[in-house]
Amino acid sequence: MADLKHYVLRLGLFLKFRDIGDSARAERVAHYFSGDTYVNSDTATVDTARRFESEETKLADFIVVVKTKGQLFGDVSGQTYPVAADDTFGLTKVDISTLYFKNAIAGENGTVHILGVRE
Repeated sequence: MADLKHYVLRLGLFLKFRDIGDSARAERVAHYFSGDTYVNSDTATVDTARRFESEETKLADFIVVVKTKGQLFGDVSGQTYPVAADDTFGLTKVDISTLYFKNAIAGENGTVHILGVRE
Protein backbone atom coordinates (compact mmCIF):
# COMPACT_ATOMS: atom_id res chain seq x y z
CA MET A 1 0.00 0.00 0.00
CA ALA A 2 2.95 2.36 0.50
CA ASP A 3 3.55 2.26 -3.27
CA LEU A 4 -0.06 3.24 -3.94
CA LYS A 5 0.24 6.20 -1.58
CA HIS A 6 3.36 7.26 -3.50
CA TYR A 7 1.42 7.25 -6.81
CA VAL A 8 -1.50 9.17 -5.30
CA LEU A 9 1.00 11.75 -4.06
CA ARG A 10 2.59 11.86 -7.54
CA LEU A 11 -0.81 12.47 -9.12
CA GLY A 12 -1.55 15.22 -6.58
CA LEU A 13 1.79 16.91 -7.24
CA PHE A 14 1.20 16.71 -10.98
CA LEU A 15 -2.11 18.49 -10.58
CA LYS A 16 -0.59 21.03 -8.15
CA PHE A 17 2.14 21.96 -10.64
CA ARG A 18 -0.56 22.77 -13.18
CA ASP A 19 -1.30 25.80 -10.93
CA ILE A 20 1.39 28.21 -12.18
CA GLY A 21 0.54 31.14 -9.91
CA ASP A 22 -1.73 33.16 -12.17
CA SER A 23 -4.92 33.28 -10.10
CA ALA A 24 -7.27 33.37 -13.11
CA ARG A 25 -5.42 30.44 -14.71
CA ALA A 26 -5.29 28.61 -11.37
CA GLU A 27 -9.05 29.04 -10.98
CA ARG A 28 -9.68 27.61 -14.46
CA VAL A 29 -7.32 24.69 -13.77
CA ALA A 30 -8.92 24.03 -10.37
CA HIS A 31 -12.35 24.07 -11.98
CA TYR A 32 -11.24 21.73 -14.76
CA PHE A 33 -9.69 19.25 -12.31
CA SER A 34 -12.32 19.53 -9.62
CA GLY A 35 -13.65 15.99 -10.03
CA ASP A 36 -13.64 13.36 -7.31
CA THR A 37 -10.72 11.03 -6.97
CA TYR A 38 -11.03 7.55 -8.39
CA VAL A 39 -9.19 4.53 -6.92
CA ASN A 40 -9.87 0.94 -7.94
CA SER A 41 -8.01 -2.36 -8.31
CA ASP A 42 -8.61 -5.51 -10.30
CA THR A 43 -6.78 -8.83 -9.87
CA ALA A 44 -6.89 -11.43 -12.62
CA THR A 45 -8.45 -14.75 -11.70
CA VAL A 46 -8.51 -16.16 -15.26
CA ASP A 47 -6.38 -15.63 -18.36
CA THR A 48 -9.10 -14.06 -20.51
CA ALA A 49 -9.34 -10.30 -21.03
CA ARG A 50 -11.25 -8.34 -18.44
CA ARG A 51 -12.92 -4.96 -18.70
CA PHE A 52 -11.70 -2.64 -15.97
CA GLU A 53 -15.10 -1.00 -15.36
CA SER A 54 -18.49 -2.29 -16.50
CA GLU A 55 -20.09 1.17 -16.73
CA GLU A 56 -18.90 4.42 -18.29
CA THR A 57 -16.23 5.95 -16.01
CA LYS A 58 -14.61 9.06 -17.48
CA LEU A 59 -11.32 10.17 -15.94
CA ALA A 60 -9.52 13.45 -16.66
CA ASP A 61 -6.08 12.12 -15.63
CA PHE A 62 -5.02 8.80 -14.19
CA ILE A 63 -2.13 6.50 -13.45
CA VAL A 64 -2.17 2.75 -14.08
CA VAL A 65 0.00 0.67 -11.72
CA VAL A 66 0.60 -3.02 -12.45
CA LYS A 67 1.64 -5.24 -9.53
CA THR A 68 2.59 -8.88 -9.02
CA LYS A 69 2.66 -10.12 -12.67
CA GLY A 70 2.76 -8.43 -16.08
CA GLN A 71 -0.40 -7.63 -18.00
CA LEU A 72 -1.38 -6.91 -21.59
CA PHE A 73 -3.35 -3.71 -22.12
CA GLY A 74 -5.77 -2.82 -24.90
CA ASP A 75 -9.42 -2.57 -25.84
CA VAL A 76 -12.25 -5.00 -26.56
CA SER A 77 -10.73 -6.03 -29.90
CA GLY A 78 -7.30 -6.95 -28.53
CA GLN A 79 -4.78 -6.57 -25.73
CA THR A 80 -1.24 -6.30 -27.09
CA TYR A 81 0.48 -3.50 -25.15
CA PRO A 82 2.71 -5.12 -22.49
CA VAL A 83 2.87 -3.61 -19.01
CA ALA A 84 5.42 -5.26 -16.72
CA ALA A 85 4.91 -5.89 -13.00
CA ASP A 86 5.80 -2.76 -10.99
CA ASP A 87 5.45 -0.59 -14.10
CA THR A 88 3.24 2.50 -14.36
CA PHE A 89 1.86 4.69 -17.10
CA GLY A 90 -0.57 7.58 -17.27
CA LEU A 91 -3.35 8.61 -19.61
CA THR A 92 -5.58 11.65 -19.98
CA LYS A 93 -9.27 11.95 -20.86
CA VAL A 94 -10.29 8.30 -21.15
CA ASP A 95 -13.44 6.37 -20.37
CA ILE A 96 -11.81 3.50 -18.50
CA SER A 97 -14.73 1.19 -19.21
CA THR A 98 -13.07 0.85 -22.65
CA LEU A 99 -9.81 -0.46 -21.10
CA TYR A 100 -9.12 -4.19 -21.02
CA PHE A 101 -6.31 -6.12 -19.34
CA LYS A 102 -5.27 -9.74 -19.34
CA ASN A 103 -2.39 -11.82 -18.00
CA ALA A 104 0.74 -11.48 -20.13
CA ILE A 105 1.60 -15.12 -19.30
CA ALA A 106 -1.13 -17.68 -18.77
CA GLY A 107 -1.63 -18.53 -15.10
CA GLU A 108 0.39 -15.56 -13.81
CA ASN A 109 -2.35 -13.43 -12.27
CA GLY A 110 -1.48 -9.76 -11.91
CA THR A 111 -3.19 -6.84 -10.23
CA VAL A 112 -3.98 -3.53 -11.93
CA HIS A 113 -4.54 -0.37 -9.87
CA ILE A 114 -5.96 2.83 -11.36
CA LEU A 115 -5.66 6.10 -9.48
CA GLY A 116 -7.15 9.21 -11.01
CA VAL A 117 -9.42 12.21 -11.08
CA ARG A 118 -12.95 12.00 -12.48
CA GLU A 119 -14.10 14.46 -15.10
